Amino acid sequence: MYATNISMAKQYAGSGNADAALTAYSLVLHEAGKVLPVDPSLYASINQALGVVAASKNATTAKRFAAYVLDTAGQAVLEKHGYARPQL
Repeated sequence: MYATNISMAKQYAGSGNADAALTAYSLVLHEAGKVLPVDPSLYASINQALGVVAASKNATTAKRFAAYVLDTAGQAVLEKHGYARPQL
C-alpha cells in the first residue's frame, strides 16, 4: 500500500491499516508505538530554508521569528521536535 504523503502513511500505521510506515521522525517522535530511526548515512538530508519576504507587511515580526529560530532557544525547540540543528 502506498500513501500519497507522509501524514497519510502515519495514519495508515496508526489505524492498523499498515504494519509499518516510513515517515518523518518529527511526526512520530512523541507517538506511542515503536519508532526506529533510519541511519542518516543511508539517505541525503533534506535541506530546508528560512527566509523573510522583503515586501511582507509583517517584516519586523518575521525577522524577530527568524532570529528566534536561529537562536539557541529556537534551536532547542526544533531539536525537541525531531529536527537536526542546521549546519551554518
